[in-house]
Amino acid sequence: MILKKKKNPIEIILPLSIGIVCLVISFFLYINVKKDLSNSIKTKVVVLEYASNPRIGFKTQNGINIEFYSPVSSMPPRSQEREIIEVYYDKDYPDKVRINSFMDLWFLTAFLEGFGGIWFLVGVFY
Repeated sequence: MILKKKKNPIEIILPLSIGIVCLVISFFLYINVKKDLSNSIKTKVVVLEYASNPRIGFKTQNGINIEFYSPVSSMPPRSQEREIIEVYYDKDYPDKVRINSFMDLWFLTAFLEGFGGIWFLVGVFY
């Protein structure tokens, strides 16, 4: 006779909870990025400094000079000095800038979707 081990409820609830929380957070991050992009202007900018966090500068449609450091760092650096890249900046708050790349726009959302999805499936099928 084969006896099935009774599952501890924490073994089901914990992975499900982690998965659901990650999936909910990724959904709100997705909505936030989409909202930001809908109120943004896409423009080409120049990388001013070659570093792990490149310094980027551009002029808005209103003639305001903006300089900022990318919040995403990488080694080796993703951009060369004087390279032209695309960014989105908010019409109302031009210092709110997002570089048009997967890492800057969607990486955290995609990571949390994958991480949360795996934990959710572990909780469902364990």
